[in-house]
Amino acid sequence: MSMRNRLSALLATVGLAAGLVVTLAGPAGAATPHCHGTSSVHVLGNGYNEYDVMPTRTPNDMNWRCVLAIGDGYVGDQYYAVWYLQRSLHACYGQEIAIDGKYGPQTAEAVKNVQRFHNSVQDAGLAVDGVYGPNTAYYMEYQNTLGRCWTKT
Repeated sequence: MSMRNRLSALLATVGLAAGLVVTLAGPAGAATPHCHGTSSVHVLGNGYNEYDVMPTRTPNDMNWRCVLAIGDGYVGDQYYAVWYLQRSLHACYGQEIAIDGKYGPQTAEAVKNVQRFHNSVQDAGLAVDGVYGPNTAYYMEYQNTLGRCWTKT
């Protein structure tokens, strides 16, 4: 094998190894798990029984540090996570989207609108990427079982 071919093979091997390391490491946000359920908190207020519902890592675990993005939903517990998110986007922010449990382009655009809103009103510093993640969840309002909107902050 010529020196040139050996060098090419070495560079290809190093490049492949470097690419593999980057692929395995991934972006910092990749470590955040996707939402696969919802949790509800029983609230006694004004004599009414209310349940505040929001997407969470797993059903009833109260851990809202999770992600929903295009392609999520459709079936199972993740369907409900997306469905409740869409319900809140519609009721609390006036987003005209289908409430169908499918995180598609309309839902992503609605989340971008919410991210822009909180950046302008609260100087939230949210990435306007259409991904529902822990930072967006922190600022968002959610519709409860009596139709009222509430926020965690």
